[in-house]
Amino acid sequence: MYIMPGSTWENEFVESVNGTMARELLNREILIRYMGQKIVQIRLRKLPLSGKLRR
Repeated sequence: MYIMPGSTWENEFVESVNGTMARELLNREILIRYMGQKIVQIRLRKLPLSGKLRR
């Protein structure tokens, strides 16, 4: 495959790869944050409740 020299936004192949990579990285970041929140929720459920909540 020959890719003509020039700006990356003029190259459909590069733009496709960049777009796919950006989506995959964003999806991974969202998944990691979601899983982290679930772990925190599980740990908080296991904590014994005292009479007063601390701030």
